[in-house]
Amino acid sequence: MARNLQSKQPLIPNADQVSVSAIRLLKFERDIRQLESTDALKLHLVNQVRELVPYEQAFLFQRKQSAQKLQLTLISDIATLERDSPFNQTLEQAVQALDASKYLVDTYRSFPLNTDKNLTDTKKNNSPYLINDYPHQAVCWVPLFNQTGLADAGILLARDQAFSDQETTLLARIIETYEHAWFALTGNKTATIGGRNTRLISISLIILIVAAGLFPVRLSVMAPMQVIPQDPYVLTAPIDGVIKSIAVAPNANINANTPLVTFEDLKLRNESTLAEQELAVAQARLSRVNSSIFSDADVAYELPIARAELNLAEVRYRYTQELLSQTQVTSPVAGLVTYTDRKDWEGRAVQVGEQILQVANPLRVQFGIDLPTGDLIELETGADISIYLDSAPLGGYEASLKSISHTPAATESNITSYRIIAEPSSLSGEQNGLYVVTDIPRIGARGTARLYGKQVTLAYQLLRRPIAVVRQYLGV
Repeated sequence: MARNLQSKQPLIPNADQVSVSAIRLLKFERDIRQLESTDALKLHLVNQVRELVPYEQAFLFQRKQSAQKLQLTLISDIATLERDSPFNQTLEQAVQALDASKYLVDTYRSFPLNTDKNLTDTKKNNSPYLINDYPHQAVCWVPLFNQTGLADAGILLARDQAFSDQETTLLARIIETYEHAWFALTGNKTATIGGRNTRLISISLIILIVAAGLFPVRLSVMAPMQVIPQDPYVLTAPIDGVIKSIAVAPNANINANTPLVTFEDLKLRNESTLAEQELAVAQARLSRVNSSIFSDADVAYELPIARAELNLAEVRYRYTQELLSQTQVTSPVAGLVTYTDRKDWEGRAVQVGEQILQVANPLRVQFGIDLPTGDLIELETGADISIYLDSAPLGGYEASLKSISHTPAATESNITSYRIIAEPSSLSGEQNGLYVVTDIPRIGARGTARLYGKQVTLAYQLLRRPIAVVRQYLGV
């Protein structure tokens, strides 16, 4: 044994050889770290390792997301993998058999291909292409480890001569560099080369999404809202005429008996004057008839006519006086005056019964909600409603449904909607006939209302509108 060692060349290389080998290894590792994608990294793995450890052909196996078995994904010097190739299928089955028998688990294996029973006995569809016919019968299995220490991929190197221990040690060093580069490119500490964790994460996400979709929530819809007065005094036009002036500005607080609206009275004053003159004429005629009836018996028949004309003149006079008195309209209650603008009404002709303005108690408010027909859900009296004002988006009010219209109508925005009235439930109550409150929304303020219905799943809440749109589009 000693003579054999003395007859051979020294096993320790000189310093120059060590320097050259170290430089080659460092350069190789630098090239690996400069790769910019995982695809480029895999191509480099199967094609360039031969610069340090010679081999004829390399096969890359990975565990894909759809299966836990090792699958052949890349072959050196071949641009496109032919999965239907008999040899590729046979080799893949052979590696899967070795992996299932734990022969390849987390182990660097160097063995002759033609003497391994698991490989030589593996066939598919009686393929004539046996592994024993493969020209490079010395193979080395090099596993690639993930961050958890499990081998989720591996590379099978094939050549004519068996691999030495020094070569497998060098391969282990090189593969570590490939593993670090892989995780650096993916940017995911839990990622694996084969994708096992990715598949587990995908399944977990699907389960989480399904579970979240079954989570019970209250069905709700959003609709525009406006603060409106509760039981306001509505001032309507008492006569047909033209509005001359409005004495109070919008949003003004007034007392009872405050003048509000003045109508043009020129025509009515003239008619009243004429009616007064006609009344005087009727009275004079009746007086003449009464004085002449004793001297002229023929005048007696004019007495009923004179009395009727007097009564008619009195009625006409009282009517004109009543109309004239209504040209000045006062408020019977105190409160806040609400209407659009003076310019919208002054000089405008109105008819009897046409609404002009409202006088409301600013402490008694409710919410008017216009729910579009496409958003209608099952709502009951007393249903919970949340109110969010545009002027105070971080705050809100709680309310309950008071009434909902039977049929929809077009709103100012020309949207067919159901009119919903909601009563505030979060304001203070009434004490001694007065509302004692500290935070009351201003009449006319606008915002958004969220109306709550029955309990449904989260998936139904999210998909209700898209499904309705699809049904309308398809007509089903």
